[in-house]
Amino acid sequence: MKEGGLQSAGVIMRRPHLSLGISLSHDASAAVCVDGEPAVAIASERLCRRKHGFPPVKRYHFELPWDAICYCLDAVGAGLDDCCRIVLNKAGGTWDWRIEDLRRTIPVKDKNKLVCLNSHHYAHALYSYCASGFREAVVLVADRFGSFVPGRGYEAETGYIVRNGTWERVFANYLPLPAEPYGQFIAEHSLTALYQIVTLHYGFYREMDQCGKTMGLAPYGKRLHPPGTWVRLDGDFSLDCSRFYEEMLAQGAIRADPIPPAGFSIHMASRVARRDYRQVTPDFACQIQAEVEQAACELVQRLVGRSGIRSVCVAGGLFHNSALNGRLLELPCVERLFVPPAVSDDGNALACAYYGCLLDEVVCRPLLHPFLGRDYSADEMEASLRRAGLDYRRLAEDELLESAAAALESGDVLGWFQGRGEFGFRALGHRSILADPRDPGIRDYLNRHVKHREPFRPLAATVLEEEAGAWFAPAVACPFMTAVSRSLRPQAVPGVTHVDQSCRIHTVNKGEGLMYRLVKRFGQRTGVPLLLNTSFNDRGEPIVETPDDALKSFRAMRLDRLALGPFWVEKEKGSAGR
Repeated sequence: MKEGGLQSAGVIMRRPHLSLGISLSHDASAAVCVDGEPAVAIASERLCRRKHGFPPVKRYHFELPWDAICYCLDAVGAGLDDCCRIVLNKAGGTWDWRIEDLRRTIPVKDKNKLVCLNSHHYAHALYSYCASGFREAVVLVADRFGSFVPGRGYEAETGYIVRNGTWERVFANYLPLPAEPYGQFIAEHSLTALYQIVTLHYGFYREMDQCGKTMGLAPYGKRLHPPGTWVRLDGDFSLDCSRFYEEMLAQGAIRADPIPPAGFSIHMASRVARRDYRQVTPDFACQIQAEVEQAACELVQRLVGRSGIRSVCVAGGLFHNSALNGRLLELPCVERLFVPPAVSDDGNALACAYYGCLLDEVVCRPLLHPFLGRDYSADEMEASLRRAGLDYRRLAEDELLESAAAALESGDVLGWFQGRGEFGFRALGHRSILADPRDPGIRDYLNRHVKHREPFRPLAATVLEEEAGAWFAPAVACPFMTAVSRSLRPQAVPGVTHVDQSCRIHTVNKGEGLMYRLVKRFGQRTGVPLLLNTSFNDRGEPIVETPDDALKSFRAMRLDRLALGPFWVEKEKGSAGR
């Protein structure tokens, strides 16, 4: 038998190349590529049921997300010793990156399989580039802080040009080093830092900042200054944010006194004056959104101009901002934009898995869909239903689709649990709450009674890809729900149209299967080929992962119906509805 092969009935069978990637930052996660193709990936939060994988032990101490690791290995039927590579990455300091610690912690026989991908920003960039399938691209990375670089500080924004797999780093901005004495005020010239300061000032904080709320609040305000006032881009790609700090200090939004640092930012978070968002003008949100959009667009334009490459990949937590991504899509210099699902640190598990493939010269395959969770069988779902003591019916596919479309048309709110779970908390379609987008009161109802969120929060739409151009502009394929478009018929779909006439969209084509057929069926009944789509979770909770999770949320939330695989579940009379 040849080395590395299996012999069966005289046939030599090659062992598949398994690359296990592990992200040790916030949103700890694991992923496996099989022969270069993303096979399974999950964030630890989906399993431990704590948002972002808290408590903070997983963020700051050398503890691996074994729940996610075991989940991924079980899904591909492998163990640690079956992996050809095990690659890890994290953000922050280098104090816990000794390879000796890894070799003691991970019980794998061949310790040479263990590799550290040391640059956090390179991991972000590698994930987006490999997942895009682009041959050449410019890549922009922006997040709160990446790896610590001695003598420079923490990675903040980084730009790359990639041609045929060859990487050129064009620029790298860094957050400054901790001041002496420790706790002294330092201005952080970083797009994500500024956005988080404004977010914290509004009081949007629950174990981590909630910048998406600031994005949703921004259209309710007006700009305080022309874009470019708070953030100026210098000739070397660095940022000058002095005017921002001058104004925020003058407004009392931040303090410059040398108090001890606290929270997740070692410099700034403890100095932000946190208020209730209702007591602060939304103009700050409007201004910071405009500033970030302006600066990020200019960074992309400069990268494209320098390289001549019009395919753009972005990565890092800043690009959870779907309104920003919508602006990038509209740039004349951008021909193609790729924003991966799990664009924050959870996605770096897949970056690590890709990196393991590259080390062994295995071709990396693009990410064609976000459904990288495991599939649950009908038997598992039925066992969960029996444990929950709920009445249910098993329906044929056509009957299930007809029941769902009819329920949605009549105004019901539907829990939707089908197929493999999504990777990333913005990608939807298999773990969703669905409703009728024509209902002008549905957003307020969902925010108040179902999701228990702030009333200004917008909701997204799932639309047939071939119909998107009749409803939204720009009309581009958006299978990961990562960009905002302008609603062309806002009065027809008020439930998914924000105050500025925008909508975050999720396009589905025939390859998506059941969700595509449901939206099409709803369109045939109503003339509107789209559905309101929001994540299947309550406020402060991760998206549901298992049938048990779905049933627990269904019972606790004000949902009317649940499509759990082939099973149709209705609330007891009087326990749901408006």
